[in-house]
Amino acid sequence: MKKIIPIFVIILIATVSSGHVIPSSIYAYSQEKLTDKETLKVKLTTEPAEPQPGEETRLDVEFINPQTEKIQEHIDYTIKIENNGDEIFGPIPLTHVDSGSVSIPVILQEGKNVIIIGVEAILFQPIPKETAIFDIVIGDQTDSPSITTGSEEERKPDPYYLIEWNYPFSLHLNQTAHIPSYDIQITFSKILEDSRCPSDVQCVWEGNVQIQLDILKEERKLKSIDLSLGADDNTRIYLLDKFYLELIQVEPYPTSSSSDEILPSDYSAVFVVEPQTDDNKEKNDNKEEELSSSSIPLQFRNHAALWLEGLISDDSFVQSIESLIKEKVIAIPFSYTVSDSEDNITREIPQWVKNNVDWWLQGLILDDVFLQNIEYLIKNEIIIVVISS
Repeated sequence: MKKIIPIFVIILIATVSSGHVIPSSIYAYSQEKLTDKETLKVKLTTEPAEPQPGEETRLDVEFINPQTEKIQEHIDYTIKIENNGDEIFGPIPLTHVDSGSVSIPVILQEGKNVIIIGVEAILFQPIPKETAIFDIVIGDQTDSPSITTGSEEERKPDPYYLIEWNYPFSLHLNQTAHIPSYDIQITFSKILEDSRCPSDVQCVWEGNVQIQLDILKEERKLKSIDLSLGADDNTRIYLLDKFYLELIQVEPYPTSSSSDEILPSDYSAVFVVEPQTDDNKEKNDNKEEELSSSSIPLQFRNHAALWLEGLISDDSFVQSIESLIKEKVIAIPFSYTVSDSEDNITREIPQWVKNNVDWWLQGLILDDVFLQNIEYLIKNEIIIVVISS
């Protein structure tokens, strides 16, 4: 049975001391957080209640069904811990736990320890990865900001989306994401241009979408940067000698049938952030050059990665395939009749198709073989495309 007395002692002290409370991230005796897509609740408890740097701490993790508030059995999870920007534990390989709870011994360090728990399957069914992120701050916190008591609105948690390395994330216009390892914020601040050719129209020029991002530290703007997709591709930038930031997608994509103009508030953009290391510097510097030699456009690769992560729908991924057909990257046999109507068409893609896409993205399948596979799926109507004749 877990000790609960220290919890009440800490709460009592926080309530009566000068109108301030201690941030819950400082003492991680027990925290509960929903995963980023709110499928599960994750409860993290530490033993001892106040971890010490360099000494063993046990992380007790429970996966909870938020509908029933009961332990959710059969979870596939990962976990890693970063301290002040450096990985100090994991990431462990995808691990299955039958009981829905696990105890993990770790050694935490002085400063902010960021615990990132990922969930990739429930009851043996794969799901797009969801994460819950916890902070455990160890050491003298006298200079840390306090949270004053007051209304529930005043005590809201950090509103920023917390970025996990190498995993795509989406921001709406004026929304901010936070890189906890470096205490840096990224704000999607402006749409500078959207001249993209409508998806249902053939244009001599593909057009361009350009956005502005603000990079902040401690809520002070360090710089603004512009990224673009389309004819003037400028999707990737190395920032602050710390990390790479890449623009993957901007939605919604314009269509000629849109009855209303796209409003600024309608826009969202998908990014991925990759930390700089000595091992991956050459790989990152050459990545775009390597991909440019492929017959398959980089944008399609990005869409495929987003689809695997569950960040775009089957329908959106099929539209990307249709673009390859229009650009004659994928050849449709003459014997195959392609419909020009979307009526009564189901565009759901079988789960097993994701395996082929994943192997291709990992370089285990050559581009030519992958395209032949897609053509086979279309010919046998496993993937239904809609192309005007």
